[in-house]
Amino acid sequence: MARPLPIEFPGALYHVMSGGSERPDLLRETVDAVNENTLQLVDLACESPASVVIMGDNFSSDIQPPAFFDKWSRPFYREALVRLHRAGKSVAVSILTAS
Repeated sequence: MARPLPIEFPGALYHVMSGGSERPDLLRETVDAVNENTLQLVDLACESPASVVIMGDNFSSDIQPPAFFDKWSRPFYREALVRLHRAGKSVAVSILTAS
């Protein structure tokens, strides 16, 4: 049984991917596409005159389980930070995990 969304906004369009365990190929393809697209934006930020890049992400382990973060998000953030730091940028991002 699907759980209700914790927060709902009138008129908002929601896409929830709940079939990750049944369709790991689709999940991997989706996460890879999102990460690649975002790394293209990171590359644009690297070329900008800004000295600080604020990544608008605000992850919590309540939303993204630690195993998912370790498998897909951690490598993305590592690559994004390497690119930004190589370009001399300071970076701000909020990632909260349960301890």
